[in-house]
Amino acid sequence: MDKLVFLGQWLNLETYSFEKYIDFIENNFETSFLEIEKKFKELKEIPEDDPIKERLDYNQSYYDHLIDSAVDDHYEYNVFQQRYRYSVVIQLFIFFETEISIFTENHKQNIKVEYKGTFLEKAKKTFKPKVDITKFPQYQFLISFLELRNVIVHYNGRIKSNQPRINKKLDCIKALKKINGFTLDETENIHSISYKVKIENQEFLKYSLKQMEDFLSDLFDKLKEA
Repeated sequence: MDKLVFLGQWLNLETYSFEKYIDFIENNFETSFLEIEKKFKELKEIPEDDPIKERLDYNQSYYDHLIDSAVDDHYEYNVFQQRYRYSVVIQLFIFFETEISIFTENHKQNIKVEYKGTFLEKAKKTFKPKVDITKFPQYQFLISFLELRNVIVHYNGRIKSNQPRINKKLDCIKALKKINGFTLDETENIHSISYKVKIENQEFLKYSLKQMEDFLSDLFDKLKEA
C-alpha cells in the first residue's frame, strides 16, 4: 500500500478515536455534575427542624458537614475538569506534531538541509516546493493553538502582560477567544494584567481536533496532487 494512502487511513482512525475519548470523559464529568446538583437540591429541601441541622460539636451540625462536602465536590469538579481539558490540549498538540512529523519525514525527498524551528516551521520549509501550508485556512488557528499549548505547559495556563517575551503568546491566545468554549479570565493589577486560560466546554477541544484533521487532510490531498 502507498505510504500516503496508509497515512490518510491512519489519520481518520486517530481523529475518530480522539473524538470518542473526549466524549467519554466529558460525559463522565456531566454525570458527576448532575450528581453534585442533585445533592445540593436534596440538602436544600431538608426542613429547618430536621435533627441533622442540630448544632453539635464546634457549633457545626451534620447538615453543615454535608453542605461543606458538597461544596468541596463542586470545587474539585471545576479543578479536575480544567486539568483534564488542559491535558487534552497537550495531547492534541502531541498528536498533531506526530502526524506532521510523519508527513515531513516521508516527503524530505532530496532535501539535505536540516531546518531549525518548530515542527510546523520545519514542515512549512519542507513542503514549500510543492505546497504552501500557510495558505491553508486552519494555519493561523494552529499557530495560536501551539502557543496555547506553550502557555499551559510552561505557565500553567496563567500569564501576565508584563512578562518578558510574552506578547506573541498573549496575542495568540487572545485570538482564540472568538472560538466557542474558550475564554480568558482577566485580572487588572497595578503594573500588569493577569490572564488565566479557561476552556469552558468540549466544543473548543473538538473544534481544535477538527482544525487539525482538516489541515492534515488538505495536506494529504495537496501532496497527492503534487
